Amino acid sequence: LVDKQINIIYEDGERYIWFDPGHLRQILMNLIANSIEASPKLGVIRISAEESDKRILIEVQDEGGGLEAGDETKVFEPFFSKKENGTGLGLAISRKLCLENQAEIWATNNADKGCTFFISVNRNNVEQKIERT
Repeated sequence: LVDKQINIIYEDGERYIWFDPGHLRQILMNLIANSIEASPKLGVIRISAEESDKRILIEVQDEGGGLEAGDETKVFEPFFSKKENGTGLGLAISRKLCLENQAEIWATNNADKGCTFFISVNRNNVEQKIERT
């Protein structure tokens, strides 16, 4: 962050979700680390959360080069990497951790530059688990 002078902005307020805190931390650290690596100097990474009747959606958006066409789903496959020293495990593990928490993860290119990763947690799962505790 310091070398590239990247600014991380968290937009919105607090959201409560049912998610293993260690898993969510690992997923977000991976997404943010990837965004930092992809971002240009003086770039901005935006993290936001929004809530609807059906889901809670977390977004991590960067201003990097984006994903190549067709790689939107491949990036979550084990050992798929376009980085010179990448293992291709970070996003595969993030996907597995999302599935363990009954959440979905996907990525899309932004209209102008960069890409956004989304984590979606179904509100019905959240309410059911809160009632059981």
